[in-house]
Amino acid sequence: IWEDEGQTAVVATNILAHGVPAASDGKNLVTIFPDHRDIRDGIYIWQGWAPTYLAAASIATFGRNAFGARFPFAATFVALIAFYYFFLQKWRGGRNRHLWLTIGLTLTCVPMLVHARQCRYYALIPLLNLLVIDAYLDCLKTPRLRHWLKLGLWATLLVHSFLPGAFLLALALGLDLISRETGREPRERIVGGERVDGHGVFRWLVARGVGEHEELARSATA
Repeated sequence: IWEDEGQTAVVATNILAHGVPAASDGKNLVTIFPDHRDIRDGIYIWQGWAPTYLAAASIATFGRNAFGARFPFAATFVALIAFYYFFLQKWRGGRNRHLWLTIGLTLTCVPMLVHARQCRYYALIPLLNLLVIDAYLDCLKTPRLRHWLKLGLWATLLVHSFLPGAFLLALALGLDLISRETGREPRERIVGGERVDGHGVFRWLVARGVGEHEELARSATA
């Protein structure tokens, strides 16, 4: 595995050894700043802990090797594509041409494929983004307790995976909520995609994570 993956993998192995995301195992020190500002009381705080604990569980299962470190993130990418299909079926009303075009664009996005298996948060973030958006739309359609619990769970995992991405998504959804006519019911009109193009927002968020945000942000708002 390469350097950035090692940042996650080393802290993950420290979790297995010490029970906490320690920055050092006694030989290797994980830090990216000369003044070690990303370490507090021996704990590595710069990167969200959800991907690190996920990697730790996989390494404990499959061993301290590249497969053990990368497996959960490669599996997450497969889950992302599967849930993406479900999401489009659910919110796009079975428009097959748009569905398969969007899935095809995702599967042929070379930066995404390169990042998909790496022992980092890259595949986890778009999946959590999609889960948050799905729960958000469910809350607008039928505001039941289980939908709010799902929204809270996915949002919490997103915050503990990649805080800047969580902030951007919260900002986008907040702007969407403000743009709605707050006094009108039912809000089920969201199902037809009247005010939000869910897969367009998601493609923008994916692109934001893999470095193609300028091109896909334009297509998401077209």
